[in-house]
Amino acid sequence: METLSLINDHKNYRFVLASTSPRRLDILKQMGISNIEIYPSSFPENLNKTLLSPKDYVLQTAVKKGEFVYNEIISQKHAQLDINNITQKESQTITQKLNKNLLILSSDTIVESNGTINEKPIDKSHNFLMLKDLLNSSKKNINQSVMTAIALFNENGLVASKVEVTQVIMDNNLTDADLLDYVETGEGIGAAGGYKIQGLGGILFNKIDGDFYNVVGLPLKTTFNLIKDNI
Repeated sequence: METLSLINDHKNYRFVLASTSPRRLDILKQMGISNIEIYPSSFPENLNKTLLSPKDYVLQTAVKKGEFVYNEIISQKHAQLDINNITQKESQTITQKLNKNLLILSSDTIVESNGTINEKPIDKSHNFLMLKDLLNSSKKNINQSVMTAIALFNENGLVASKVEVTQVIMDNNLTDADLLDYVETGEGIGAAGGYKIQGLGGILFNKIDGDFYNVVGLPLKTTFNLIKDNI
């Protein structure tokens, strides 16, 4: 059974998630991946949106996030252990970690509508304007696409990447008051597009066409297959 194979095989790897997203962590755990090391990427996410298509933007951002973590981990792996400042047990633990097969997963999510790339709102005012723009586009029958890019690295560098696209359709009967009520909950801050579809934000939508988990932050089946094919 493929799922059981992944559960067993990944234990031979140092599995690194280049993200602090609790949603992505939860989705990976749903796949049976338990030994996950959180290693946040400090890539500034400042690629020029005017020079890239939404799909290229989200993919390159995910790759850059992963490259940042990959370069740091490889540098650590090649560094000399300062045995004067650590115990023998600590030295053995670090050596075991560095000698394990490496697998780094990085990801990024955007919401695209009418060519506009929507990332995370910085405050409630921005959150409302973002949702208002998305709703106005929906009322004009302009599709809203949630794009999540995944990049996978091993000890040799980037080995696989993919962008998953899910269409979401808002409830066109929503009013400004409805949007403001949602914004005031604060739930949408820190989420691409300004909403969490797995939470109260789900009431803003009538339909999802594609992978629900992709909207949450990591497409389950696509991520599973990428990992399975590279371990």
